[in-house]
Order: sequence, then C-alpha cells, then structure tokens
Amino acid sequence: MTTFDIAPLHGQQRILTWIFIPLFGIFMPSLFGCMITMFVISGTAFATDASTLSKISYLFMMVGIVLMMPIWFTILFFYRPLAVELTGKQILVKRPLSTYQIPCNTIQQINYPAKIEYRNQGWWGQWQHSGGVFGLFGKVRQRDGSIHHMFVTDDSKVVEIILMDGKQYFISPNKPEAFVKVLAQYAG
Repeated sequence: MTTFDIAPLHGQQRILTWIFIPLFGIFMPSLFGCMITMFVISGTAFATDASTLSKISYLFMMVGIVLMMPIWFTILFFYRPLAVELTGKQILVKRPLSTYQIPCNTIQQINYPAKIEYRNQGWWGQWQHSGGVFGLFGKVRQRDGSIHHMFVTDDSKVVEIILMDGKQYFISPNKPEAFVKVLAQYAG
C-alpha cells in the first residue's frame, strides 16, 4: 500500500479558492445580514402594499442565495481530495468525509502528462463539479456524452486513468512520475 499526497492548489484553482471563499463565504453573508437588520429596523418589513412586498421577496431570495454560499463551500471543503492510496486491488482517493474507489484490475491505459479539455465540457458539465474551488473534483460531462471523474488540484501534474469500460479518471498526485510507476505495477 502506497500513499501519495494530492498536489497543492495551483493556478486557476488557487485563484478561485482565494477569491470566492472570502467574498461569498464571509463578506456577502455579513453584508446581507446587515441589510436585513436595517430592513427590519426601518419598518419596511411590516409594509403591506404590493410594491414593497415584491421588494421584500426579492431581498429574501437574494439573501437565501448568498447564505447558501458558505454551506456550499463547506460541502466542497469536505469533499476535496487529500491523498491517493494505491493498494493491490484499488486506487483510493481520500477525502475528509469519504473515500472514492477505483478498481485497479480494470485499468486499460495510464497517460501522463494528461491534458484536460475544458472546452469540450457541455454547459451542464460546469454544474456537476466544484468549478475550481479547492480544486476541480467531481463528475464532468463532456459534449460527447462521456463523463470524466476529476480529482485535480494542479493542471500540470494530471494523470489520466482509462478503465476497460471507458470511464476516465483525472488525478493530480504531488509526485505524478512515482504515482504512475507504482500504478503501472498494479494495473490489470
């Protein structure tokens, strides 16, 4: 059993993480909390005319969306990849709350260095993964209908694993050359 750390955040993933977490996780909820407080104190929350009620419903809709951001970032934080463990039978992608398993005996091909084709993602593919916050992980549907499983934190250290059933996995270990060498011994 061999364990490899996931590569540290790099490039776009680091920028997205350091911009979105403070902005949507801390600043925006605080701002909207102040807005609600001022809204209630001013007495506007107790109005009964239609125009004010539509403004109230819009405000609460926006507050709900913004308050969901810290919850979303918390979920992403607990599902981000931390390490990859190679056993004789499977690849285990370790995450804080769970472990993702990939069988080794069905590996058809290992590619390093691998290139992720972002432009082939369909419009829906953008909503099925983390989008770059804490890395790029989750399922990404391509325009051709195929689904890629991503556990990427550094685009320059990506290893592509293709199984016999056509599933593709992208993993970015901290030491990709050593990872590929050990994985090649376990591949079926």
